[in-house]
Amino acid sequence: MQSDPQFEATGGNDLYLAFMDRSGMTVWTFTTARHEAYPAVVCRYPQEKDGSIHLEMQGRCFGTK
Repeated sequence: MQSDPQFEATGGNDLYLAFMDRSGMTVWTFTTARHEAYPAVVCRYPQEKDGSIHLEMQGRCFGTK
């Protein structure tokens, strides 16, 4: 993602990295190896429901802790 122009780095530190997909306003957050939940990912994206926009979130954690 870091080298793909479709994605923009939006934040991070030694525990996580975050990227926004410019085409769909989706934000991906990945843990780094220093985070106890590593490997883990969270995806946040806008979703229309009943005429309103909501922020949906899905996550996956594969860490042993």
